[in-house]
Amino acid sequence: MKDKDLRRLNRKDLLEIVTQQQQEIERLESKLKEANAQLEDRCIRLDLHTAGSVGKAIELLTGILREDRA
Repeated sequence: MKDKDLRRLNRKDLLEIVTQQQQEIERLESKLKEANAQLEDRCIRLDLHTAGSVGKAIELLTGILREDRA
């Protein structure tokens, strides 16, 4: 929406827009928090998996590097 259009809106409409934006921000923050938790869980599982065997860790890293090159 352009500035000119925003200036023509009444307070009720502006408040509704701000409220909708705040709800979207809260939704995205929640989604980000969930994604960060999943990433942290994945990193922890990866650490536990590789801690058991240095050889397995090397294989895992080699596979990741091969995937990046492909």
